[in-house]
Amino acid sequence: MLSCDVREAVDVLCPVDPLHPPLIVDLSSIDCPKLQYNKTYKQNFYKANYDLINSFLAEVDWVSLFDGCKDVNELLTVFLEVINKAVLDFNPASKSKTNKYPQWYSKDLINRLREKNKIRQRYNKYKNLLDLISFKLLTQRCNKMASANYKSYLQNIEDGISKNPKLFWSYVKAKRGGTGT
Repeated sequence: MLSCDVREAVDVLCPVDPLHPPLIVDLSSIDCPKLQYNKTYKQNFYKANYDLINSFLAEVDWVSLFDGCKDVNELLTVFLEVINKAVLDFNPASKSKTNKYPQWYSKDLINRLREKNKIRQRYNKYKNLLDLISFKLLTQRCNKMASANYKSYLQNIEDGISKNPKLFWSYVKAKRGGTGT
């Protein structure tokens, strides 16, 4: 963020027009406070108690809070402290879920992938030929299910994009490696 200091110039090279005085503008970079963000916990704003937030913010004596502030940066810092307190106190937080599977994988596919992994581990340990056959069969089924799930996912995005443009951006996020939610 930039800090701006404007004052009238004292040393001038030409006569001063009273309606358009020469100015000196000093711009400097400052650190700006930001809203707190914790990656391990996610705020659930759908379940926030907005009545309590409103009453909390209504009870804040903003005039006395801002009274001792010298500039806009201090005002912003005080304001964000109050907002952060309201968000943290009246908004439930839950642990962020990290899913190692793409968002188009169904629960059934994830369960089959886990089963396939167990059979692979069992084959590597005991070298049983039946485990190898089961592993290959499950691999084929998982590939077919993943392909079907992905086609269905793309079809849902294509069908719903006119009604909900957020679907497009969730698709873009998923392609970049984000959560897509």
